Amino acid sequence: DIGEPLFFRPLSGAYWQIRPADQGSEPMFKSDSLAGETYKTPSEIGIKPDSRQIRQAYIDGPEGQVLRVLERDIDFGQENESRVFSISVAFDTAQIYEEARYLTNTIVLTLALLGAGLLLATFFQVRFGLSPLQDIGRKIAAIRSGEETRLEGAPPDEILPLQEELNALIEANKSVVERART
Repeated sequence: DIGEPLFFRPLSGAYWQIRPADQGSEPMFKSDSLAGETYKTPSEIGIKPDSRQIRQAYIDGPEGQVLRVLERDIDFGQENESRVFSISVAFDTAQIYEEARYLTNTIVLTLALLGAGLLLATFFQVRFGLSPLQDIGRKIAAIRSGEETRLEGAPPDEILPLQEELNALIEANKSVVERART
């Protein structure tokens, strides 16, 4: 018992086989889920092992589904004799793709919500963060119309130098007009 119920349920999409490593031999042991069927292994179709000595392939399964098969050869022999067996495990790719689709949908939804939150935060930051500049714009319009003579109030520290320079410009402009009158 390897603890995975899918290996016991007939044609569940989760399978394993153990066979002697020589090509073309029938499996000695196989999962109950194969229900009398077998599947080809990567070594049978000529796949070479990778650096970890594992062969991987996509192969048609007992019910025509596409299986992802991982296979490894293991030597169970003693010092003088070699008894190499091929152990393979296969899973239906539909389950893999379903999980990948779920993960992709979750990531897309999360990123969309994050993007919407960032847009909303940017809107509020611009709307309320730039309101002191809008106040200065209204005060300058009031000065131009003659309702006010200078910019009053306590703006944020970042805008205070602008207000002081504008007040200095207004005073300088007044003094130029006064000199021109005299």
